[in-house]
Amino acid sequence: MPYTARDWTDGELVTAEDLDRIEQGLAATTAKADATAATVDGIKLANSSMGTGAPTGTAPVGWYYTDVATGDVYRMEA
Repeated sequence: MPYTARDWTDGELVTAEDLDRIEQGLAATTAKADATAATVDGIKLANSSMGTGAPTGTAPVGWYYTDVATGDVYRMEA
């Protein structure tokens, strides 16, 4: 049964069925958040550039830089 929004009043008891619906809603939200995070990580890893020498300056987190002279690969971290 899909989660449906519901309001409770102070002092009202929450049934086991209510808790099940709440947990299902939280699980669905968590799954969506995990999928979004994985997509964002994939986009970050797709960004790269090449040049000669070590990178200088700043780059977005997750950006890869390859030094074509040495083959060294640098990854920008948070």
